[in-house]
Amino acid sequence: MFTDNQERMYLVRVFLGALLLLGAGSMVDHVLDSGQSSVALAAGTELRNAFGYKIGEERRYVLEPADSLPAGDSAWWSIVLRDIQGAGDDTRIIFDIEHERTEVIHDIFGGVNGRMQMVKVGGRLTVNRFGFPERLTISEKHDLYGEVRSGSDTRTTLFFFDGERFVKQVRINGVEWAFNIAIANHDDLDLGGPTGLYAYVPTALHCLGARGEPGRPARCPNGDPAFANPGLLSLALPVMWEEQVNEKKFLFFMPSGFGTVPGGLMDMNRLKALERDHIGNYTRYYRKTDLKIKEHVQDVEIGPRFVDAWLLDGSGSMRDFYIQPDGKVLKVLIDAHPRTHGERWIRLLFPSEY
Repeated sequence: MFTDNQERMYLVRVFLGALLLLGAGSMVDHVLDSGQSSVALAAGTELRNAFGYKIGEERRYVLEPADSLPAGDSAWWSIVLRDIQGAGDDTRIIFDIEHERTEVIHDIFGGVNGRMQMVKVGGRLTVNRFGFPERLTISEKHDLYGEVRSGSDTRTTLFFFDGERFVKQVRINGVEWAFNIAIANHDDLDLGGPTGLYAYVPTALHCLGARGEPGRPARCPNGDPAFANPGLLSLALPVMWEEQVNEKKFLFFMPSGFGTVPGGLMDMNRLKALERDHIGNYTRYYRKTDLKIKEHVQDVEIGPRFVDAWLLDGSGSMRDFYIQPDGKVLKVLIDAHPRTHGERWIRLLFPSEY
């Protein structure tokens, strides 16, 4: 029988062996050298991959299964490694992200009345070689469809790390605001690196598909669903192999724009007060989450394929998820649909399905 520590080290060794079999040599070298970066830094070598991604590689995810979703509800996410710039400690890795979702809106009598919302979110995320988010631009557009169509302008939000905190800059209808977002404390956080923080919303997404106020979609108080992109989770996972642990507490940064409802429905004073609530921002923008390797599972159904994968568990509102040994996230389980009560997940689409 294994003790807890023996089991932990056994799982880590199996992980490292799987990485070697997959040819992930640069990552394993860093693990064995107790390095803290998942980006190969060989002198004179042009970097072509980072965090298990190759330059130009896209990972696309979709909300499923269709029979658990009411007619009109859908969601998908995409992440692409766009570029790797610089060298050494000045290395910067740039990802493009996209999200689109549609939801039916209920009227005051509980009917759908033919109304639907579509939210489109795009962004560009720049991280350092440790996965720390240093710059993020978010573009949002919201459209309502029904008897009368309305929509928002495309709104752009910028987050950037100034060495101590995040600064959030928002521009709406020609007016600009800036807000300082302090960073929550965490044992692994080092702002001198900077290291120990990752952009991702660890949530079971119970809000997606929930019944909102009459005439309005449900709000998601625990982070923007656009950043529940499973591809972002892959930027955090390699540190577990590097530290040779099968359980670790992470600090996640949960970015959000300034809201996607059309301008006429926005209470700007309330939204500005919310952004200036420095105490409340610690829970709005940050979440500490334990991730734990549970077991190796054979024949996991991922859309049209059955694959072997590792099952990990998340704490709090985050549920189980499946990954490949190189950290590619295959499937994330989320809460059952709040109205149909059918089970739901977000899973990887294979290129042949695009």
